[in-house]
Amino acid sequence: MQASTVQKLPDNVPGSYYVDSNCYDCGLCVDINPHVFKRNGLKCYSFVALQPEDPLHISLAEDALQTCPCKAIHNDG
Repeated sequence: MQASTVQKLPDNVPGSYYVDSNCYDCGLCVDINPHVFKRNGLKCYSFVALQPEDPLHISLAEDALQTCPCKAIHNDG
């Protein structure tokens, strides 16, 4: 169960994948899947810029989810 202060970041596009407010912008998700994840350098976090649709980008999004050091990536799908 997540703390009540954890929220989806506003830059996420609608869909099942999202990044929450635990993100501290390490950039690992962007390194793994730059097609789906982008960085907001001004606010110091990464976010889902495009929901993955093809098998490759879904697989890479799942890799990013599994390796996120702050567990800020989620898939509600």
